[in-house]
Amino acid sequence: MSLFGHPQVPSWVTPLCDSICARVPANWAVTNLDWSSDAYQPDPDLALIRGAVVGSCYGQELLSGNWRHVHLIGHSAGAAVIEAIAQRLGSSGSPPVIHETFLDPYTEFITLAGQQVYGANADWSDSYSANDWTGPSTGGGLVDAFNVDVSWVDPDHTLTPIPCPSSTGGSTPPLLENVCGYQAWSSHGYPVDFYSSSVVNTLPSCAAAYGFPLSQEGGGWANRGSFPPNGANPLVLCGPSSTAQNPFPVSTGQPFQLNLTPSATSSFGVSFTGVGGATLSAMSSQSPRSLDVSSNAPAWLALGVTVTNTINFVRFDSGFTDTNGSQGLLTVYWNTNQIGLIDERAAAPGLQTYRFPLPALVSSGLYTLSFRLDAFTSTESAITVTNVATGFVGITQPISLDMPLMGSNNTPVLQLTAPAGYNYLVQSSTDLVNWLPTALLVNTNGTVLYADPAVTNGSARFYRAMMP
Repeated sequence: MSLFGHPQVPSWVTPLCDSICARVPANWAVTNLDWSSDAYQPDPDLALIRGAVVGSCYGQELLSGNWRHVHLIGHSAGAAVIEAIAQRLGSSGSPPVIHETFLDPYTEFITLAGQQVYGANADWSDSYSANDWTGPSTGGGLVDAFNVDVSWVDPDHTLTPIPCPSSTGGSTPPLLENVCGYQAWSSHGYPVDFYSSSVVNTLPSCAAAYGFPLSQEGGGWANRGSFPPNGANPLVLCGPSSTAQNPFPVSTGQPFQLNLTPSATSSFGVSFTGVGGATLSAMSSQSPRSLDVSSNAPAWLALGVTVTNTINFVRFDSGFTDTNGSQGLLTVYWNTNQIGLIDERAAAPGLQTYRFPLPALVSSGLYTLSFRLDAFTSTESAITVTNVATGFVGITQPISLDMPLMGSNNTPVLQLTAPAGYNYLVQSSTDLVNWLPTALLVNTNGTVLYADPAVTNGSARFYRAMMP
């Protein structure tokens, strides 16, 4: 399921379902799940939260079918749906064999948290992604999946040069026009086209063994052990190996001591209690406090958070503690912005760690972090929240792109200054509206020089740099 557009089933869903149905043995059932009314959200991260609820409920329905083998396929935010289905199926006493296939999975815009989650509840999973405008949030790299880059397979892919490592600010002289490779760029939707082509066997020979042929119903389930282990760098089909992006560093602050943090609460249903021994041990004598919320009516807690350094996410541990079949919903707010939901119907048992991105980067000031628990039946719902903290994922040093000199034939020479150890995409435009990839810079020492040989003495040309 895609994130963008209007609430309707994407046009590829039914044709893919029909083509798979035509290929599978008679004892297989093939169906699609329409969750379009939940998928289209103003914030794509909310689509992941809704998707987890939809998937958990649908997984509960599937449990009554006594299936022996289940293959789940999801695109973009649909990854959250199939992961929730797999989790629910795996929690049964006699779970089926579970295969998950992710097509350009959306892993959250800032924290990329899905990379650590998708595929964890499957017996085996595969992920097909493409380099596209959505950047690292759909870049694959799943820890629990066989990752495949299909950008080069796309017949409409475009190429950007990768300058040689010698094209750096410290080289003497800098080899500005030497190219050591190319990066292919595709689209967010192409992995769906790739998988659809794999079902009807129309992929080029360099990609013919991947996609549907690796499934049980496609006849290749027994061959899955021949492929790289889960979490390995993506296998690039039909092209040279891609330049892998290093993972962003994640920094999390010390948990708040909730009983000492400025707060306001509802008049009922909120109490501060001690946390478990493991948390007490980690915090030594400064034991953080936990929040125990329990009520048949809404209960809420608002915390005053003073920010003194750059943050972009909130992290906490939480678990519903009632055992009476209640249906509670915990909503998390940053000021008045809803940043997360935890639905009791979809939540895993016990304490789980949650990380929700903030609406925007925050560097300083006083903010409100709020938790609200609603119960949707006459049965009381209770939840514990603890280890509440803020943090930052990514880099704080700014990216600078300058044009210090002109090369031969009036070729502009760009100088990128940015944190070392990461790759940066340079884009160009003639109107500041339409941007095209120009080069992928591998930054090894903090400064990279690049000459754009495509420029002629024509109209003005603008450049910008970003993390791909």
